[in-house]
Amino acid sequence: MNKTLLAISTGAALSALLVSAAPSAAQPQGLDIDKVRLDLAFQPGPRTPGRLFIRGVIDDNDTENIVADLATNTVTIRVQDSNMFDHTATLDECTTTSQAVKCVSDSTGFRVKAFIKRWKNLPDVWRLNLRVKDLTETETGFGPLEAPVTITLSHGSSVRTDVVAQTGGNEGDCKLKKAGTRLRCNAR
Repeated sequence: MNKTLLAISTGAALSALLVSAAPSAAQPQGLDIDKVRLDLAFQPGPRTPGRLFIRGVIDDNDTENIVADLATNTVTIRVQDSNMFDHTATLDECTTTSQAVKCVSDSTGFRVKAFIKRWKNLPDVWRLNLRVKDLTETETGFGPLEAPVTITLSHGSSVRTDVVAQTGGNEGDCKLKKAGTRLRCNAR
């Protein structure tokens, strides 16, 4: 290619890039949930409280603030099914080490346990395990549970969302058990 023609086309491309509007800042999406277990609560009695468990990977390479946000108790995880199950867990009372963060709290009336561990020695990729027990019918709904399940992780100004077992996709597979009172999802 002629050097003059190359210089003109490169200059035109650079001009077009500078004149065009800057793209809007996209929200980070570094959340990949691979396992979800939901149980409805039934009244009366303490023997049948609702529960939830999620396991996944958080890729925090874009903000690199997840550990600092966990230390300041500003991380929330919201779990919703397609029906009425809707619970937001606040991760507080966290202790940090160089490789992991452990949050254990029962101050809100729910027993919340979260374990966030560095994954495969990658600097800003974390394995998340969250368990919440003693949920009431208000948080779990009155059933039946329905897929897909949406998980939203908020920390600082970042909002990360993942949908497990999205209908028509190959993101996961959910199974209802016990007449719709238990939902088990494993992303494939």
